[in-house]
Amino acid sequence: MQSDEALSTGLRPAPSQIKALFGGGGAAFSALLTDEWVDWLVERLTVLTVDAGDYLCRQGEASPGLSWVAQGRARAVNDEHPRNPFVMQVFGEGGYFCEEGMFEAHAAFSIQATEKLSIFRLSPQHSAELAARLPQLAEQLQFQRRYLDKIKFLSNVKLLQELVLLDLERLAATMETVALESGEYLFHENDAGGSAFVIYQGALEIIKESTGNLHVVSLSVGDVVGEMSLVDGLPRNAGARASQPTVVWRLLSGSYLEVIDASLKKQVDERLVVHQAMAFDSHTSKGQRNIVSAFSHAEDLQRYWELIKQERKPIVEALAEVAQVLEMDYLAPSSNVLMDPELLRHVPHHYAQAHQVLPIYRVGDRVEALSVTPFLGGVLTELTSLLGQRVALRLTEPEFLNKLIESRYGADTGLSGSLSDLGDIGNYDELDTIEDLVDQAQAAPIIKLVNNFFVDSIANKSSDIHIEPYEEHLEVRFRTDGILHPVSTFPRKLQGAIVSRIKIMANLDIAERRSPQDGAISLRLEGKSFDIRVATVPTVFGEGVVMRILDKSNVQIDLEQIGFSEQTLTLWREAIGNTNGVILVTGPTGSGKTTSLYATLNHVKSPEVKVITTEDPVEYQLAGIKQIQVNPKVNLTFATALRSILRLDPDIIMVGEIRDEETANIAIESALTGHLVFSTLHTNDAPASMTRLIEMGIEPYLVASAVKAVLAQRLVRRLCPACREQDDSGVWRAVGCKACGQSGYKGRLGIYELMLMSDPLRALVNERADARVLSLKAQEMGMVTLRQDGEEKAAAGFTTLEEVRRVVN
Repeated sequence: MQSDEALSTGLRPAPSQIKALFGGGGAAFSALLTDEWVDWLVERLTVLTVDAGDYLCRQGEASPGLSWVAQGRARAVNDEHPRNPFVMQVFGEGGYFCEEGMFEAHAAFSIQATEKLSIFRLSPQHSAELAARLPQLAEQLQFQRRYLDKIKFLSNVKLLQELVLLDLERLAATMETVALESGEYLFHENDAGGSAFVIYQGALEIIKESTGNLHVVSLSVGDVVGEMSLVDGLPRNAGARASQPTVVWRLLSGSYLEVIDASLKKQVDERLVVHQAMAFDSHTSKGQRNIVSAFSHAEDLQRYWELIKQERKPIVEALAEVAQVLEMDYLAPSSNVLMDPELLRHVPHHYAQAHQVLPIYRVGDRVEALSVTPFLGGVLTELTSLLGQRVALRLTEPEFLNKLIESRYGADTGLSGSLSDLGDIGNYDELDTIEDLVDQAQAAPIIKLVNNFFVDSIANKSSDIHIEPYEEHLEVRFRTDGILHPVSTFPRKLQGAIVSRIKIMANLDIAERRSPQDGAISLRLEGKSFDIRVATVPTVFGEGVVMRILDKSNVQIDLEQIGFSEQTLTLWREAIGNTNGVILVTGPTGSGKTTSLYATLNHVKSPEVKVITTEDPVEYQLAGIKQIQVNPKVNLTFATALRSILRLDPDIIMVGEIRDEETANIAIESALTGHLVFSTLHTNDAPASMTRLIEMGIEPYLVASAVKAVLAQRLVRRLCPACREQDDSGVWRAVGCKACGQSGYKGRLGIYELMLMSDPLRALVNERADARVLSLKAQEMGMVTLRQDGEEKAAAGFTTLEEVRRVVN
């Protein structure tokens, strides 16, 4: 919807904007075009403007309410897919999303702006009201959502994970639903083959009927039964029986093989495009009367953009004028353009570069591709064949398109590509002065190398970068999922230039090499903001550097996302619902304590309460919460900050860590005078935190009275859903595949031990009972230990027993 009326965040849309939006959006929302409904919407819709890369909602979170795209593009992403991001849909102007707000459901997908975006949004309350007043519309939107849910489910099925979205849609259209009662057979041994079944709900047990109904294996949601029949068509070698009410989808062999054959043909077409010299025809009579003549010849096109630069005319303005004449949409140059990476798999780098075309989004039944001219001749036909969908061109500026092609295909990127450039910038052995270090640190290959430290680590979802000097070389390691992995080694002579480059970025003193230094770097990559905490330290072989990567988009994490079991989540919510008392989170460094506390603060904060924190350091900035950074250099310690906080009328206080008796005393006193206090300790388990506070000098009766709950935790690596396997005894194990970098693990989750204080436990604390006695009593009263929680998650296939043993003594 293009409109001359301004779209500003927080304002209400004009009636003309609403009519323009729904007038071009098909029949779905035509009922809203009456004056009565337009007036209703004007009073309730809010205009929001977001930047490329920003999320409008996250998968699994409560829906923020039914939303429409007014200007720009957004995409729906399945975060659960191994090829994350797996783009399910792109929304153009008039497209809608977050319709779950009409049904009080959680978001089925993450919604992300792919370019600067303006939307109209209804609150969840008004979305539900719309559903109640227009049940036919609600039913239509629910039907569409169920279809997308089916596609998302299929994309996560291991057998189908290599298929692209278009192939999944073709399969979904051919699959029929089969419902089974508990005990009912899906098929018997020796029944005809020719199809497989995807388990959508319930469970199946595979029975060898010819050997006395021998139980072979149990299959659950997401598993496929009978997949060999898709290829060989042979009779079933065992029966399949529902062990509970079950729903499966039948996948016919013919449909499956047809999709697979089409997918293979597209791969062959890609290879042909790479190896054949295809003519680029930039002459055509189509639309000649309605276009700028310069855009029909490559040479004239180049001169046109040179003239634009000479005249210093804004590129956006020039694009808008040309696009109007050519009757094309356009995309202005931007540093934050998110694309569908799936499309790049079907258009080779060489082809995109040679013909200056780049597919960026799927929008409905077409693919949008960037080009510098509409006169592509046979290239447009070839592109349509490669992508398997109609292609709509969007005009952009040549220099921007070239940069986009190179950055998205990643030509000569990564640490290895950077290393190959390092021979171009002189002799590193002769860096004797500070001026030499500055010069080399600012050299392009060193800048590229250090930038790729950040790009590669963020792409690997690493939490830390370690740059470690040794006698003859410099080693780089990334900490991913809690484990350090060697990444690359460099000649020792590069150490000074690399460390100096990092110091310059972090505003540190490059001349000071004898004392540790701390600093920070702010980065924005692929539309996301990152804080990099930098620490340098002198070693025997020179300065080493450790950099902690903080993703600002993770700050809004919810309690449901950090791995609590249902029982622990319920009990934790009850504990943090107290209006006073001390609530502790305990565990070693790197066990996720800060993440748990931030998720908890996000849960308890509201406009009715004042929340203040004191932290060292403040890792993430939390909206609606006053945060204080500890600074011992000016005597701003946890204790002094806590005293100051008490004068600011807080309801909830978070102390980053209780390190000494003074801080512990003030925290206990604050809790006993009506404040809810959150903090952390370094102990091995929850009961040990009681003895630790007493050892600090706090009277046992004060500890017993003030502490309401203690949460001990560890982080374990999460099994990769794409390749995990169960052995014959039912034990899950890590395998390794492309999706997880051959490690067998992808991401992390928490294991927890929650001890709620009760009268028997308080009595033991008053008697100075040791941690072992407290633990036995807590278990007697229902506490699940760290090991027990870990073993339950290993049995459920979330992690492995080896991981649990690694982090739990």
